[in-house]
Amino acid sequence: MRFLRLLAMAALLLFAAPSFATSFTVTGYDLGEAIRVQFNGQSRTFWTAHFQEEVDGVAGTSFCADLSQTIGVSTYTSFAAYDPAAAESAAFATGTPQRKFVFAAKIADRWGNDLGWLQTNLGVTETQAITGVQAAIWEAVYGNAFAATSASMSAGAFQVYQHVLGSKYSDYGRTLLYYSSTKQDQLFTPPIPEPSAMIVFGAGALLVGRTLMRRRQS
Repeated sequence: MRFLRLLAMAALLLFAAPSFATSFTVTGYDLGEAIRVQFNGQSRTFWTAHFQEEVDGVAGTSFCADLSQTIGVSTYTSFAAYDPAAAESAAFATGTPQRKFVFAAKIADRWGNDLGWLQTNLGVTETQAITGVQAAIWEAVYGNAFAATSASMSAGAFQVYQHVLGSKYSDYGRTLLYYSSTKQDQLFTPPIPEPSAMIVFGAGALLVGRTLMRRRQS
């Protein structure tokens, strides 16, 4: 059932409007470090975190894409899901500072469910991995309006931050931006499906595509 929901989410992204309303539940989170950075020309302190969440019954993880609001463990109905590329041209992305989401979504998609790789290969703690990834996502979202240095966080977290920003990414795959006008926006990434589920997903996506093509041709 969960994978069918993922299929429905993918179909909506491929063939429907650029956003759709959804329920959003934060089930927990793991804190990273509190980092002192330059944001909008001011020295500010922000806590980093890695969230566990459920979107329409699909469990996954997320990172923050918004430094102006907050979110806590609860269920929300005020969120809408956006393809990250569509979100960049949406009205809420043109404020001050303007936000970008595609590169940030690529980072979240790669590391959201694989912080263990950073821990093992860079020799850092989970807390440092969370801190470095979240700081990199904020820089990707806010660009020159956000500035972190080696003094902003621990040495291990800064190592992760540099590694994440310097890595190459092909796409943002499964990650969506969940936007709310009243709560902190999130980059949500569902887990990677099992191989058998991928076969079902591929067959379902192909069926949806063929059906839509036939309708357009008729």
